[in-house]
Parts: sequence; structure tokens; C-alpha cells
Amino acid sequence: MALVPSATGCELAWTWSTRDAIPGSPVIGKDGTIYVHSGDGLLHALNADGKPLRPPTKVGPPLGWATPLLDDSNQVWISAATGGLIRVDATGQTAARAFHRTTSRFDCTGIIVNGTLYIGSEDQFIHAIALDGDRGRELWSQREKIGLTGWYINSALGLTTNGTIVAVSRDAHLYAMRPDGSLACKIPLEGQAIGSPVLADDETLLVGLTRSTTNGTRASGRLIGISVSAHQEVWHCDLSCPIESTPVIGSSNQVYVGDNQGQIHAISLRSHQIEWSESVGSPVRSAGTILASGQVVFGLDDGSLVAVNTDSTALSLGWPKFLRTVGNATLV
Repeated sequence: MALVPSATGCELAWTWSTRDAIPGSPVIGKDGTIYVHSGDGLLHALNADGKPLRPPTKVGPPLGWATPLLDDSNQVWISAATGGLIRVDATGQTAARAFHRTTSRFDCTGIIVNGTLYIGSEDQFIHAIALDGDRGRELWSQREKIGLTGWYINSALGLTTNGTIVAVSRDAHLYAMRPDGSLACKIPLEGQAIGSPVLADDETLLVGLTRSTTNGTRASGRLIGISVSAHQEVWHCDLSCPIESTPVIGSSNQVYVGDNQGQIHAISLRSHQIEWSESVGSPVRSAGTILASGQVVFGLDDGSLVAVNTDSTALSLGWPKFLRTVGNATLV
């Protein structure tokens, strides 16, 4: 579905249906084409009005929640369900053979930087794959343990302004790696990060956590701010319920994040305190975005979208949301 600004905030512009669920997010190309990878194994290309641009491309089912990626030639890159990468060209054509054949399963949404795809895997590695040839080429050697973390990497990656790749692993650590694969830092997290990291314009990395307990009490949540340069947590804000959503940072120095109890919170980046909370009636485990009309939008577990008024009319600078931009165009 598509939302557009209106006199009262925002309104539904159109909806479009597939034959199965859509686990990942849509992505928008430079020409405005919207790409959706659905559970029916098809990559759909839509015009801005929600009508199909061309017949869908058979690419196989999605792998987890991995979102397709676009490069500067409007080629689409897809994590294959059986491992490796599939390339779909700008006309919707794909080769019979996968672009990058490997048993590594990239159940992660990566980033493309200067023609190189950085992506996490279920084999505990961050992979760097050159996209400029007829076949994928690994740039980091797994034999030499370059890109190794401590467990699966399912969350989307982030990028700092100096080109450091940031990932949260299921081993409850945050890893920052330089473009050559060397480890910049490894920071322990006091909880499990299910959502993805975002980066404020002062280079503070924000991650939502689920904090389990050993005494039988209910799990809680925490939004933390991490200085990658100082290799440590610099602030946190505790919440009463686990956080599995990916935060979004607005232009008003507020970060917005949902929780599993069905609330959206606005947290000040100055005071690191909750400024307001809005109950939306269903758990919020998705990534947020911000409309120009001033609403923060999240998807809910009940299948609906919710838009809440804020003081922000744009995204912050930095890496303020899942895949950085409103159109989820992570290309750098």
C-alpha cells in the first residue's frame, strides 16, 4: 500500500496485492520503479501509481526478511533462498545460473558501496562481493577469517561516514569493520538486537534491544547509543517492553521506535528521555520511516500501517533509518 500527504496528515493512495506474503520491504529505483519480492517467488516491478510495469520475474522465494537491493544501473540483487545471489537486470531479465553461487545464505539486507556488496550471512561472516563482473567475486577471505563475527547476522547493515560497515550479530555484539575487512571494534550489547542499527548525524549508533531476565520477570527493552570511535555505549533509554523494531531518526532531534507491546516512543537525542508515547493497538516490529507531512509510519503485527504526528518533517542526516533513505535505496 502507498500513503500520501493530505490536509489531515496522510491518506491511502493505492493498494496492490500479490499471491503471498511480502516479508521484506519494497525498494524504489532512481526512475521511480517500485520493486517487491513476494513469497510466491516473483519479483514485481510497479509504477508509481501501483500498476505493474511489466510481467513479474521468477526469482524463487525470499530468504527470511532480506530486502532486494538496487545498484546504480537499476539492477536488482536478491538473496537466494538456497544460498548465493541472484541478479535481475533493468529490463527484468535474469540468468538461469545464479550470479554468485555459494552455500552461504545471506539472510540479511546488505549495502552496496562503490560496486561492492557488503552483506551478512548465516555462516557468521560479513561478505564483501564485487558486483562488476559476470559472476560474483568474494573480496574477503573466509579462510583467513576476514569478516568473521560470533553468530548469525540477520539485521540490516549500516555505514558510518568514514566507510565503516556496522553489523549486529545474534551473539549480542556489535561489529564495526573497515572496507578491507579488518575489525575496527567489537562492542558487547546488554541484550539481543533483532532490529537494525541506525546512525545519527553526530556518528552515534542507535540500536534497540530486548533484555531478557533470569528471575522469571517480563523481558524489557532498551534503546542504546554507541560511539563507534570510542568503542562503547554512551547513553541508553529503558523501556518496559522489548524492542524488535528498527528506529528512525527525524529532523527534530528525536528518534522514533516501536515496541512489542504496541507503543511508538519519541526519544530525545539531547536528553535521552522519552518525550511521548503513543499506543497503536498492535505490536510494532517493523522499521519506521517519516513522511514530509510530519508523520512517522510503522507497520504493525496486525497487517496495518499506522502514521503518528511528529515534529519531524524529514529524516535526519547520517544513516537515519533502515536502508538509509525513504525509498530504501541503500546505494552509496
